[in-house]
Amino acid sequence: MGHTTKRLFSLIDKLKDRRLFFVLVFSICVVSFYVRIERIGSAEYIDEQIYVKLARFLANGHLASSSSLLDIYTRHGALLIVPNEAEIVAPWFDHPPFFAILDVPFWLLGVPRLLPILLGALSTYLVIYLLRENRIESLLAGIIFAVYPFAVQLNSMLFLDNGSSFFFLVTLALTSKFDKDKSEVFLILAGVSAGISFLCKETGAFSILFLLLYMILFRKSMERFKVLKAFLISVGIAAVWLVFGLLLNHALFIDIIGAELNLSFLSQDGYQAILNSAVRDFSITTPGFIMGDVSFVLLFSWISLGILLFERGHKLIKIGVSSFLITHIIMNYAWFQTWIGIYPFFSIAIAYVIYRLVHYSSSYMYKFLERSEIP
Repeated sequence: MGHTTKRLFSLIDKLKDRRLFFVLVFSICVVSFYVRIERIGSAEYIDEQIYVKLARFLANGHLASSSSLLDIYTRHGALLIVPNEAEIVAPWFDHPPFFAILDVPFWLLGVPRLLPILLGALSTYLVIYLLRENRIESLLAGIIFAVYPFAVQLNSMLFLDNGSSFFFLVTLALTSKFDKDKSEVFLILAGVSAGISFLCKETGAFSILFLLLYMILFRKSMERFKVLKAFLISVGIAAVWLVFGLLLNHALFIDIIGAELNLSFLSQDGYQAILNSAVRDFSITTPGFIMGDVSFVLLFSWISLGILLFERGHKLIKIGVSSFLITHIIMNYAWFQTWIGIYPFFSIAIAYVIYRLVHYSSSYMYKFLERSEIP
């Protein structure tokens, strides 16, 4: 075998060393955190201002903030008179408040955006973990997600979808652990995580749908029963928001939910908006370290995802992608921040395609070098 080929395979063998692999994983997560923290001081998007206010009021014991559904709150007498504040409503029912509750300590520290940034860095680790059976592919996926332009952009902004996406990945990771070890405790924790994903934002319903689709795949009744318990746990946790809202102010809560459903399900141009937001640059300034138009990244991402979905294996990844897309189609969500949950799958798919291309090309190169070597 040629010297160059030996060095290549020697480098690959070194990745089998756990300490080296851990150092590489940690380094990738640090890079992921760094490129996101770089944007912590950028201008706030209007939705972020609402969630920062929500965290501030929650810190003082009030479920209150601004809302785009002001007319409904006004009709129910839910305006809160606060000095030096305009158009504050209470109780605030636009979305479940769990992510804002998690953000309260960060608001008290004066860095409310630090929470999604930390979750983005931790999501990088989860992306690597999901592909742990192939260390090279997993590291490649982690690197791609760490610097994926849209993930970097949105993970550095205070969107509730960062919470639902993170706990979605936690649900997948715990389910993959159960898939391997068959320990029911991981499945129960997956159910808890899926429920929390919904409590961060109702789009987190894709986490619950994931468990439902995962359950359907099992033919053995005992295994299905285990997954069913996890699914019911997730539904029960998600229902906490429904019960809480109905008990606090049922008339207002029902009207707000009705308005949200009307915006999601009945918008005539909603499905076209979903298509547009799926394939276009979201009109957000790309991170400073990436120059020029990055629309080609989305195109390559969708192509790679399509290739991955038609290949064998990656069962949980395929279920995750399916549950995410089905939820978006049903709920008719077309806002750019709701796509945060697809970027980990894009990174995994791109890594899969690149790894296969390099693997096949290196195989041909190896055979060529073997034939070309001088005895």
